Amino acid sequence: EGEDSGPVIVKAPAAAPVAVDQKTVVAVKDLLQAMKYSEMMAQMMKQMTAQLPQMIQAEAVQNIRNTPNLTDDQRKEALAEVNKMLPEVVKAARDVLEDPMLIEEIIDAMPALYARHFTYAEVVEMGKFYKTPLGAKTLKVMPVLMAESMQIGQQVVAPRVEARNNSMRLTAQGSVAYTPGFAGSLPCCASRLLFASA
Repeated sequence: EGEDSGPVIVKAPAAAPVAVDQKTVVAVKDLLQAMKYSEMMAQMMKQMTAQLPQMIQAEAVQNIRNTPNLTDDQRKEALAEVNKMLPEVVKAARDVLEDPMLIEEIIDAMPALYARHFTYAEVVEMGKFYKTPLGAKTLKVMPVLMAESMQIGQQVVAPRVEARNNSMRLTAQGSVAYTPGFAGSLPCCASRLLFASA
């Protein structure tokens, strides 16, 4: 075991910085490596990026079609504006998801997360487990379980998101900056990204 150089201050999202022992940082990163976490995150980001154009456009078009009191000319104008803005919107989202440092930053935040919920010994044991045949099988089967559970989650969440989207659309109509195509698109897109099947 390497020399303990003292606690490392790790920034954890939505929480104060947590002092994590160096040995715990090493153990968590060893665990994530055993779990093939980087590969899983890269694959997830790739899938999300591939889905972005269709998802953003579909939501924007649906919002335009569902927006009351628009004339046919106004709908055509809004659709044209969506098509015009879509490449820029997609590019902005892709720039975020394809940033090579994104996964590294996420991994750097993991020791603090694990330290809040597991002891050093527990992290070490989990690392050992994922290096066993059963652990390897768990990693292999987990994406299937997650995909099926996310489908269930999407079925449960979709009606609530739609209700919220309708509420946001009604609120947005009272705004000077109201844009029919994109009003309320974000919560729907976010939901679909979170609950998209793998």
